Amino acid sequence: MLTIVLDYVSTLNFMINGSIALEANKIIRFLAYEFGIFQGVMIGKALQIVSAIGFCALSRELSRAVLFLIIGLNCFAVFVNIFYSPSILLLI
Repeated sequence: MLTIVLDYVSTLNFMINGSIALEANKIIRFLAYEFGIFQGVMIGKALQIVSAIGFCALSRELSRAVLFLIIGLNCFAVFVNIFYSPSILLLI
C-alpha cells in the first residue's frame, strides 16, 4: 500500500507540473484524460489493487511473486516520476 500511495502522489505531481501526455502508462494516461488527473490516477491505482488481489486469489503459490513484481514496478515508477519532477522532494 505504501508504494501505491507514493506512486499516486508522485504521478499526480508529475502530471501537474508536466503533462498528462508524458505519462508512459497508457491506461493511466487514458483515465487521466477521461476523468481528470486526480480521479483518473486514483481509478488506475484502484484497478491495480483489484488486479493484485485477483492474481493472488488465483494462485496462492505465485502471490508473493506477483506482489513483489507490483512493489518493484511501483518503486520504479516513483523513481522515474521523481527524476522527471524534482519538486516532489519538497512534499516529502
